[in-house]
Amino acid sequence: MCAAASAILQAAELGLSGYAELPASATVRGTDGYMAITIGQGDRDREDVMAILGTAELAIAQLAAQFPAAVACRLEREPRDS
Repeated sequence: MCAAASAILQAAELGLSGYAELPASATVRGTDGYMAITIGQGDRDREDVMAILGTAELAIAQLAAQFPAAVACRLEREPRDS
């Protein structure tokens, strides 16, 4: 399951950098499997960015639902400036 989750998130990062042309923004901690993708405030509402991230979110959530002992899905939204 770890490999599946990693592949989903790495594909999202590739889509963001290759298709949406955003700078690479992934943070990975090898010790516990943590990965975060940070999107600049000016790009967060772009349709292409939302589609890529939304698809990754759905896929990870599905993995977590199917394999709750092995996969956890925690979505953290960055605060928006007012």
